[in-house]
Amino acid sequence: MISAITYLDNQVLIGLFSARTTAMVSAMTYVSMFGEWTLILPLAAAVALVLFFAKHRAEALGLLVAVFGSTAVVLALKFVFARERPDAYFRAIAETGASFPSAHAALSLAFYGFVAYLILRRYEGGGVRLLAVGGAAALALAIGFSRLYLGVHYLSDVVDGFAIGAIFLWLGIAVARHVRNRAAS
Repeated sequence: MISAITYLDNQVLIGLFSARTTAMVSAMTYVSMFGEWTLILPLAAAVALVLFFAKHRAEALGLLVAVFGSTAVVLALKFVFARERPDAYFRAIAETGASFPSAHAALSLAFYGFVAYLILRRYEGGGVRLLAVGGAAALALAIGFSRLYLGVHYLSDVVDGFAIGAIFLWLGIAVARHVRNRAAS
């Protein structure tokens, strides 16, 4: 099983490397910035503060669980596995630290997914709801793809990052619902 994953990881890395263009590297570098922890963590804290002071404490707690929980698990797994990034030859940008799992993938799914959840809770109209969910999914997928295209992650890093982000998104929503239901009763 591991050899099949490694084979697929390498095939995707080599395939995207061979299709790389200067214009796409610029575009993917820009897209990748939206998954940086230096952007997402302060944004999540700011949104949580706004929610807290707007008396949406359940949602503030849920957001913190989703984003900071996924951050903690990603950092722990990076420490435990210490997987090296793809060889510098394949990297279009400089990147340091362990490769597995992708923090960009996990954090983008957890944060932008929770923002979509907040929008879903506030709006009844199908167009706004569809735009929120579609936009969050498209942005998270684009960020994950950017990490592959730039040669700084393997496919399994990104897929597992998305899995971690999805688990903590679900957990954050579950916490928000639980807290809200307890406050209502």
